[in-house]
Amino acid sequence: MKIRSIITLLCIVLIASASGQGNVLPLTGKAARLYEQKNYTEAKTVIEQSISGEGKEDSYSWHVRGHIYKEIYKGQDLAVKKTAKEREVAVESFERCLKLDAEKKFLEWNKTSLRFLGSTYWNDAVSLMEIRDRKDLPMAEDFFHKYLRIMESIEIQSDLNQRKRDFYKAYATSNRKIIEDLRNTMADPTAYSVELERVMDSHKKALAIDNNDYGSNYNYAINLYNEAAYRIENIPAEADLTHIILEQEGCIAIFEEALPIAQKAENLKPGRIEILKALRAIYLGLNNYEAFDKYNDLIREKQGEQIIQKRSQDALNKEIFKNRLNVD
Repeated sequence: MKIRSIITLLCIVLIASASGQGNVLPLTGKAARLYEQKNYTEAKTVIEQSISGEGKEDSYSWHVRGHIYKEIYKGQDLAVKKTAKEREVAVESFERCLKLDAEKKFLEWNKTSLRFLGSTYWNDAVSLMEIRDRKDLPMAEDFFHKYLRIMESIEIQSDLNQRKRDFYKAYATSNRKIIEDLRNTMADPTAYSVELERVMDSHKKALAIDNNDYGSNYNYAINLYNEAAYRIENIPAEADLTHIILEQEGCIAIFEEALPIAQKAENLKPGRIEILKALRAIYLGLNNYEAFDKYNDLIREKQGEQIIQKRSQDALNKEIFKNRLNVD
């Protein structure tokens, strides 16, 4: 059924209920008629009077309230729509109606409206991840949680795990791209510590949903590797020995964290050239030259890449770390 047809039917239900049922409360019936006339501002005032008194425990009153606030939300300017309180009030109203509607007269209409409102939270989350504004990006996760809660409230479970995984993979990517922009300005790692925490947390959440997802394992490992590689690249030439040792120890710990995740990705898709390169780089960072040579040979066999000859550790680091690995 087309959206326009659904909206038309919702209007018919409201008005038919208001005019054809003897038990419709007077203020609620008046609000429904104002809704029909698209006088949403006055309808809002009247329905608030109703639920503050006679309509407090009346399912139909809350149903009407939800539709009024939903229409007000839909009419908001795009600049304020994402944070419009009317959407939250509409959701609250439909959910309250579900609880009060013992006979389930409005069940399907409530679900249809909640499904629509939930989808707006999902769309807003996606939009924020595409725009990647540092200040607003955290709202994407807030919107996603609201989307999930609504969908769970109307018992839509079938694809939520896939949605969760897809969201956290995308959220990790959005934060990672902010980090890359800052790294291109030679920013200190402390400048993007919040985004880095979100990246790692998002990968963990995606893997908690599907531990056998190749992309989640690969990208998690690469994000860890790239962070360590960036820190090594940017150790100041004038740094004292203590600083260098501490920084290198910290980077080795990151490489060690990345290794089992990269190995998991390799087990999921053996022979993929990108994961072979990732493991080669990680083993180099760990000074495991035997494993480095093994993966170097595998890469050569896969694509005829020239073997990097054994050299000093500094030369090897310079060769590998000068180009951080690609993330999907």
